[in-house]
Amino acid sequence: MKSPRFRDPRRAKALALSLFIGALAAVYALVGVRTLWGEWISAAPPVIWGVLLLPSAVRLRSGMLLAAIVLFVALTSEWPRLGPGAEPPTRTLRVVSWNIGAGNREWAKAVLALDPDVVFVQEGMKPAAIPEGYHWYGTLDPGTLSRFSAEVLPTESVGPWTPPQLLSMDLGGTKVLVANVRLMLPSVVIQLVNPFEEDPRKNYRARVAQYGKLAALLESTAERTGARAILLAGDFNVPARMPSLEPLRGFLEDAWRISGSGWGGTVPEFLPLVRIDQLWLSREIRPVAVRVVRLPGSDHRAVVTDLILESASEPDR
Repeated sequence: MKSPRFRDPRRAKALALSLFIGALAAVYALVGVRTLWGEWISAAPPVIWGVLLLPSAVRLRSGMLLAAIVLFVALTSEWPRLGPGAEPPTRTLRVVSWNIGAGNREWAKAVLALDPDVVFVQEGMKPAAIPEGYHWYGTLDPGTLSRFSAEVLPTESVGPWTPPQLLSMDLGGTKVLVANVRLMLPSVVIQLVNPFEEDPRKNYRARVAQYGKLAALLESTAERTGARAILLAGDFNVPARMPSLEPLRGFLEDAWRISGSGWGGTVPEFLPLVRIDQLWLSREIRPVAVRVVRLPGSDHRAVVTDLILESASEPDR
C-alpha cells in the first residue's frame, strides 16, 4: 500500500523535482566539466535552472520544492561581495579587461573615461587613432592598449581559437609577464550554433585541455624570460569557480575573490548572470579594488582592477 503522502500527485511531482534539483547540485559541485554531459549541464548559470523550475513550484504549491530551488541557487551561484570598494592609498596601476564585441569602433573612447593604464580587449580591433600616451599591441583578437611599453613575446595555441597574447612589461623594476586571452566556449554552445558541423566530444576535449596548456605556457614563458610576476586577463568563457580552472590555481589567484566589490557578473551586459571575464594574478601583485562596470557597445561588462605596485615607474610614453 502506498504511503498517504504519495497518493497526492502534486506532492509526488514536487518530491521528484526536488530530487532532480539535488542531482543538479551534485553535478555542479562534483562533476562539472569533468565529463561531457556534466559540462553541458553546468554550462547554464544555476539561476537559469531556478527560473525554469520556479513555475513548477508555484503550480504545485510546494514549499518544499521552492525551498529546494532557493537552496540550490544560493549554494551554486556566485553572489555579490558586499561593502564599499577599497580605495588604494596610491594608485599605481589600473587594469581593464573588456570583451568589446565585434563592430564596436568606439571602444577606446568609452574605456579611456576610466583612466586606465593597461586595457586588455577581446573580439575587437585596433582603435582608429591610438590615444596620446598609449601604445597598441595586437591586431584583431586579442589586443592590448597600454601606457607602458612592452615586448611582444612568442606564443602558441592552447586550443582551436586565437593563441594568447603574451607581453613582457617592466613595472617599477619588476618584470611582469602579461597575458591576454579569449578562451573557447562550452562545447554545448558551439554545438547549438553549428549542430551538423561540430564534433561535441572533440570540442569538449579541446576546451578542457586548454586550461592546462595555458598554465604550462605561462609558467614556461615566465621561466624563460625571467619574469618575476604574472598578470592574466581576458574572456575565459567559463565561470571562475569551475573546476576546469584548477591548473591556474596552483600559481595564480582570482583578483575578484580577493578584492572584488559589488556584483561580479559580466555577461550578458543587460543582466550579467555569469562572471566569465576575469583577471588572475601571481602572488607578487596584489589587487586592492576590483569592480565590474557597464560600458556602451558590447554584450560584456568590463572588469576594472586597481593593483598595488608601490615602486611602479612612470609609463614610457
